[in-house]
Amino acid sequence: MAGLDWFLGVVDLRRLLAFQRRIVAVPENFEPPVPPADDWIGLMGLCFGSPKPVFCDAIRGDKSVVLSSAHPNLHFRFTNDIPNPEAIHSGSPLFEVAQYRERWFLLDGYHRAFRCLRAGVCCLPAIVVQSRSLE
Repeated sequence: MAGLDWFLGVVDLRRLLAFQRRIVAVPENFEPPVPPADDWIGLMGLCFGSPKPVFCDAIRGDKSVVLSSAHPNLHFRFTNDIPNPEAIHSGSPLFEVAQYRERWFLLDGYHRAFRCLRAGVCCLPAIVVQSRSLE
C-alpha cells in the first residue's frame, strides 16, 4: 500500500463495479459462513483475515510443475529465488476497493463479495484506495 492514498471504510457492494469475467462459487467446505449484516466483528474477520493456507497438489518434473486444486482462487507467481522460482498463493486476505471520482471498483475480494451478496449482506468493511487515475 506504499505510495497509495488509502483508508479503512465501509462500502456498499451494490455500488461497486467489478470486472471479473466469472465467479466460481467456492464449495462451502472451503469458506466459513457469511456473518450476519450486523456482526461487525465477524465481517471484519471476513474482510481483514489472516492469509489463507494454500491447499493444492504439486507434481514437479524435470522441466514442469503441475498444480491441482479444487479452490478457484489459487494462483501462481514467479519469484527471483533460483532454487524455487515459483510461489503458490490463494489470494489476498484483504477486501479492497478503489474510488475514482464517483465510481467504486472492486479490486480484491470477488468471492467474498459474491458470497455476501448471495447471503443478503451488502455493506462490508474495506480498504479504500483513492485513485488519481484509471491506471
